[in-house]
Amino acid sequence: MAFGQLYLATGNEEYAHIAKVTYQTILEKSDNPKGKWNKAIPGARDLKGFALPMIMCNLSLELEPLLDEKVLNNTIETCIHEVMEVFYKPELGLIVENVTADGQLSDSFEGRQVNPGHTLEAMWFIMDLGVRLNKPELIEKAVRISLDAAAYGWDKEYEGFSILWTEKGILPSS
Repeated sequence: MAFGQLYLATGNEEYAHIAKVTYQTILEKSDNPKGKWNKAIPGARDLKGFALPMIMCNLSLELEPLLDEKVLNNTIETCIHEVMEVFYKPELGLIVENVTADGQLSDSFEGRQVNPGHTLEAMWFIMDLGVRLNKPELIEKAVRISLDAAAYGWDKEYEGFSILWTEKGILPSS
């Protein structure tokens, strides 16, 4: 993101090249972003994390002037699907931080993790994509998810947001 902005500020093609190569490398490693540093034991509990598709929504918009239109559009479409259909669980009314490799809820510590602040950040990016794509229905859905996440994550006793865990399929009473 920084090299993309540096290119826009200076016009230096080297910065544009670094930004594009980095973006392409991220796409190529999306199935295993940590590579050889991945701590997961193969076959133990294959989980997919929310962070990558969420941040790619924003990174794609930030680097849009530098990217091939087909790659950009495919990435945006994939990211919107992942965020809004795979990680968003309508039965919970929440976005979870981790799902199984096939997109299902995982009955595990990681699988029950919900981060309302992360959801709010993601919905900001989704709303930006909704504006870019002229999809008011996407913006409306992101607003609903944002309001639900804010209500779910608000700590009434200490006032603020926190990372929470939920029982599979059950929302705590407010």
